[in-house]
Formats: sequence, C-alpha cells, structure tokens
Amino acid sequence: MDKYFKLLDSLQARHEPAHTDTDGRVWPPSKTLSKIFKKHLLTQYDVSEEADYIIRTWESSKRDSLLNELENTAKSHDWWYRMSDDHRVYTNGTDQAQEMDLLVKALTEKGLKKEASRILNKYMPDEMKLSREG
Repeated sequence: MDKYFKLLDSLQARHEPAHTDTDGRVWPPSKTLSKIFKKHLLTQYDVSEEADYIIRTWESSKRDSLLNELENTAKSHDWWYRMSDDHRVYTNGTDQAQEMDLLVKALTEKGLKKEASRILNKYMPDEMKLSREG
C-alpha cells in the first residue's frame, strides 16, 4: 500500500499544486488525480479496480494525520503564552497558535470542523473557552 501512497503523493505534486495542507501536500485528491492514478495503476500494475479503495485509504490516512497533529500540538501548547515576560515563550506560543489555526482551517475545509473543535476544547483551559465564546 505504501508504494501506492507514494505514487499518489508524486502524482498529486505534479498535477495539483494549488491547494496544500500543512505538510505541503494537496488534499483531498481531485477527480482528475483519481483518473490519472487509475490509469497509472492499470498500465503499471493491472489493478485499477482497487484504485478507489486505495484512494479512500490514502485520504483517510491524511485526515488521521492532520487530526493527530492537531491533538499533539494542542496537548503540548502553552495556552498562557501571552502572559509570559519571556519573549521566547511568547514567540513559540504565537507560532504554535498559528500552526493550530492552520490545522483547524485545513480540517474545516475537509468537513472535520467538529472534530477539530472537540480536540481544541479538550486541551484549552476553561477560562479561555469562556473568553472565546464571549
């Protein structure tokens, strides 16, 4: 399966440079990419009937990867970085907050806004949840 995922990443980079996720990869694949991938599978491996399954599995792995990345970032995030007198702490917190914003945006575009919100609410201090709502 990994060889197919690598092939999809390669084809995607060549044919869909416009929409990228936080890893710089385009996601999800367009119908054009799916057609190219199926054609390539048929000519190279004679397994085009499995292409839809491979693409769905690949998409799922990308989705899971983004959710895991958001969870890990939120878990380790210093939610109180704005209160720090140390400029390095503030800068690192700002960078991490921007990274989380990009992950949430990417997940929202993929229809996973509720999952992203659930992850953020799990790790965000209660005091901040109230200030975000108000």
